Amino acid sequence: MLLQVTAGQGPAECRIAVRLLCESLCREFAGTAVLDVHADYASALLEGPEGLAALCGTVGWVCRSPLRPSHKRKNWFIHVAAVPELKEITQDSEVRVSTFRSGGPGGQNVNKVETAVRVVHVATGITVVCSDERSQKQNRERAMARLRV
Repeated sequence: MLLQVTAGQGPAECRIAVRLLCESLCREFAGTAVLDVHADYASALLEGPEGLAALCGTVGWVCRSPLRPSHKRKNWFIHVAAVPELKEITQDSEVRVSTFRSGGPGGQNVNKVETAVRVVHVATGITVVCSDERSQKQNRERAMARLRV
């Protein structure tokens, strides 16, 4: 099973908690390995046994800040979520594509044309939204590529 551990928008102490949890899980559960680490443990992807599903949810780490000793906060929270494993998407019937108008700068094109794309994998419910490009075709291609990853 794949597990994502993330500090979300939390401070650097939350990244320390993510690192410590990953190290602890690799030590305690045989067959657990860290597959990917993003931005100095802002998030990490682990692979391990099905028993790790019990950790899903919010995990609290209680300790004084090792980075800011005079800081009053002692409770740091991180999020753990199970990531469904996707098989290769071979048919367009496996996904639902919808379009909408993207926000932000872009003037008349943004206000008139539905260029943003939302792709939903029907079997798992995973949703990918892309509004990076000016054309709907490019956004759809990017969203499908992100879904395949």
